[in-house]
Amino acid sequence: MTDANINKGIDGCNLPYGDNSFDVAVSVNTIEHVKNKVKFFQESIRVAKNLVIHHILFGEDSQEVEALKKKFGHNHPNTPISQSDIDDGLKGYEYIIEDALTCREHLFLICTITPRCNCIEIHEALESFRGKRYSLTLIVDLNKGK
Repeated sequence: MTDANINKGIDGCNLPYGDNSFDVAVSVNTIEHVKNKVKFFQESIRVAKNLVIHHILFGEDSQEVEALKKKFGHNHPNTPISQSDIDDGLKGYEYIIEDALTCREHLFLICTITPRCNCIEIHEALESFRGKRYSLTLIVDLNKGK
């Protein structure tokens, strides 16, 4: 199987694929919308053979950005992910966490793709987000295993 885009109502916590169905499992800005984050992580590991990659919003700064975007109609309902969600969901697996986007980079991106967010208030807020982290990339090499 080469592409199992699950944006069509498939439950990411109960994937309809067998164990080791994919070489790599990837999610991008998905887990913050999932109630059972631990189960979501476990399912991604179950269906992947070699590698799991999750791009995730992380920390208080990302939630501050989400609140600002919501004021301009870019409502992105989510629940923050915690380090314990990561630790519990990936229990027994080695993983690497890398910085992905800063809050400023994310807001620049949103301003370019969402016209109602391309406004003076967001541009003025950019400086206050300098150096603050918006998202992480979490990488699990399943070949290093449990």
